[in-house]
Amino acid sequence: MQCSNCSKAFPAGKLDAGLATGASRTERIGCPMGLNLIRAGCAAVLLAALLSGCTARLQKPEISLAGIDLVGLGLVEQHFVLKLRIRNPNDVDLPVNTLNVDVELNGRPFAKGASEKPVIVPRQGEAVLEVKTVSRLGNVLKPLREAQKDGSNRIGYRVSGSVELEGAGNVPFERLGDVPLSALDKLAPK
Repeated sequence: MQCSNCSKAFPAGKLDAGLATGASRTERIGCPMGLNLIRAGCAAVLLAALLSGCTARLQKPEISLAGIDLVGLGLVEQHFVLKLRIRNPNDVDLPVNTLNVDVELNGRPFAKGASEKPVIVPRQGEAVLEVKTVSRLGNVLKPLREAQKDGSNRIGYRVSGSVELEGAGNVPFERLGDVPLSALDKLAPK
C-alpha cells in the first residue's frame, strides 16, 4: 500500500495497525509528510482567522479640511499651513506617524505637503494636524479667479493622500467638499 500524502510504500499490515486505538491513517503509518501537512493546514486556518478578525475591526480614519493659513509669500511660491481634522471611528487610539496630502481647488492642483510631527488620535475622537504645504502662485490665483468669474460664492476642494498609521501601514484617503469663497480671500496676494 502507498501513503496518499507522500506516496511512501508501506506493508499492508502496517496500514491496519492501530485501528483499534482510533488513530488516523497518517498516525497509524507514521507518515511525517502527512503530519506536516495537517499542521500547516491548521496553522494557515488559525492565521487567516486571526488576521480577518484584526482587520475587520479597524476602520479608516476620516480626514477633512479644517483650515488654511498663508504663512509665507514669495514671488513664485507660497507656503501654507493646512489644518486637517482626523476623526477616529475606532475603539482604539490611532498613532499617526505621517500624513501626505495633495489639495485641489476647483479641480486644479493647489498645494502638497507632509506632516512633520506624529500625533495620537484618541479613540472615538479627533485631532487637528497641521501640515506645511507649498504652492505656486498660479495654483492659488487661477481657481479663485475662475470661481469669482463664474459668480460662485463657494469653491470646491479635494483633499487626498495617505496617512501612515503605526503598525497598520499607509491608508489612503480622499475628501471632497466646498468652502465659501470668502474664506479663501486671504490666500490670494493683493
